[in-house]
Amino acid sequence: MIAFFRRPLNFLPETRDSGGILPWVIAVMMYLCALGLVAALSLNAGVKSWGANLDRRISVQIVDVDRDLAIEKAKQVVAVVGQLQRVRARLLSDVEVRALLEPWLGVGNVSEDLPIPAIVDVIFDPGAEITRDDIELAVINVAPDARVDDHQQWLAQLRDFAHLIEALATLILFLVVMTTVAIVTFGTRARLAAHQAMIDILHLIGAEDHIIADEFGYRFMVYGVRGGVIGLVAALVTLFFLGRIAASVGSGLLPEFQLPLAGMILLGLLPIAAALITMLTARFTVLSQLKTTI
Repeated sequence: MIAFFRRPLNFLPETRDSGGILPWVIAVMMYLCALGLVAALSLNAGVKSWGANLDRRISVQIVDVDRDLAIEKAKQVVAVVGQLQRVRARLLSDVEVRALLEPWLGVGNVSEDLPIPAIVDVIFDPGAEITRDDIELAVINVAPDARVDDHQQWLAQLRDFAHLIEALATLILFLVVMTTVAIVTFGTRARLAAHQAMIDILHLIGAEDHIIADEFGYRFMVYGVRGGVIGLVAALVTLFFLGRIAASVGSGLLPEFQLPLAGMILLGLLPIAAALITMLTARFTVLSQLKTTI
């Protein structure tokens, strides 16, 4: 068992090649871990939030050369749909419709003479048993040429994209962890070779392998904490500026992604994870190497 709270032997002096560089390498690994974790969790939370809202909404679009006729049909749709139980319908104003088009056409490119459809926003109350087919049956009588869109095809594509991003993020996290393990393994072996004479002396005075392994584990745990904290701080700074840039763009094409509480907790645990990975890797490497040299 690793003695976390004992005083270390301190027979491993700090060197530029070990203590100086290794924490920064670990910091880069943890930086990538943090960005991958945030990308996966925030995208998943954003898609779920947006999907939950759109699952209870249906858009009815009415396109007609005569704008006044399209508005009249839309008002009839609102009246008919509003009679259904636990369903609300609202005709979007021209300002709202143009605001929906601006992210796609660009701000200022939606001119007054551009033909825009009349759109009715249908919202289902929680627990409503009305389906898309019920809305179509109600609409077809007053607006046969209306288009009823429940957004499910678009939502399915968005969810598939989110799942792909999650899979890629998981793969990145796995590769980063494996790379960190490999780096710590090579670093531990290098330090073992550099201090072989000291280790031989420790063996002569009765030091057991697990004591030496605990010393390496403690020292690399410190490196892991340093690197994890540096990488986490760098990731938070990056995410802060990315959030500012995204807020300034304000395109409206994507939902506002926010990291859930569980994601914040996982993000805060990254330095601890880095410490555990480096400590366990160093300890097992030392034990393995000492066994082979006996």
